[in-house]
Amino acid sequence: MPLLFTTLATFVGGGVSMGLITMGYTSGFAAVAIGISYVIGFFILIFFAGKIRKIGEERNLYSFAEFLNTSYLKNHKLSLFPRAFSGLISGINILIFFFLTAAQFVGMATLLHYAFNVGYVWAAGISFLVVIFYTAFAGLSGVIITDFVQFILIILMIIFIFIPGVWTDTNGFASLKNLPESFLNGTHEGLIFLIALPLLLSPSVLTRMDIWQRTLAAGSEKIAKRNSILSGIFMLPFYIIFPLVGMALRIDYGTEIDPNYATHLFLERNTNEIFLGLAVIGLLSALCHLLTVFLTLLP
Repeated sequence: MPLLFTTLATFVGGGVSMGLITMGYTSGFAAVAIGISYVIGFFILIFFAGKIRKIGEERNLYSFAEFLNTSYLKNHKLSLFPRAFSGLISGINILIFFFLTAAQFVGMATLLHYAFNVGYVWAAGISFLVVIFYTAFAGLSGVIITDFVQFILIILMIIFIFIPGVWTDTNGFASLKNLPESFLNGTHEGLIFLIALPLLLSPSVLTRMDIWQRTLAAGSEKIAKRNSILSGIFMLPFYIIFPLVGMALRIDYGTEIDPNYATHLFLERNTNEIFLGLAVIGLLSALCHLLTVFLTLLP
């Protein structure tokens, strides 16, 4: 169970939830395509999770790039392609986690700026210092331990804030019909977007360092496969609920609000001061957690 929660918390944490709400506000169900692509990626991972767990334990490997280096570079030292391909995989991982880390910092700074009326630059600086100290003292092991709490907190927010709020703001989903058709059929970002996501995003699950580490943390090959199946199944509902939050705001406010503040406006609209404070703390905690994960993975 902790392994499942730590995997899901990485893919549906604070920054991701805020981003999906924003995208739901601007593009509707197009955001769901991201979740579907990840689900496809995890279903593909099912066929490799056992092998990753076995080879990683035998060779003491923690990433796909290390696997390529130990499997091919030693036997093909004079060949350019294996070295270039391994470098490409490492570069893709660095690029992915660089932008994911940047997104978490932006989300955390925006939340501090909105909730506590702190200047944006100061909010970004505070976010940086908090995350650096947390990373230094907790490390990846501390992050995995806190994942359970983080994910439970997100589930509670969904049950008691997001779902009731969406139901109320959309009049039992009846008001969704007032949105543009492209919002409802998921084509607002265009067909190229929908085609590119499964082709490019789904395979990235197999190469991500955080997925390799969580697969290696499984107690056995059977558990590694089971975690892939359950992660894919339980992930999709989050990628539906969060865009619905943004779509509910689109119904109520039209195009009048800054999409970056969509999450904060929804919380303010559907909670009292006590629950708003708890929700903000929960999101900040989830953002801090994800930043720590990504920083511990960056070389």
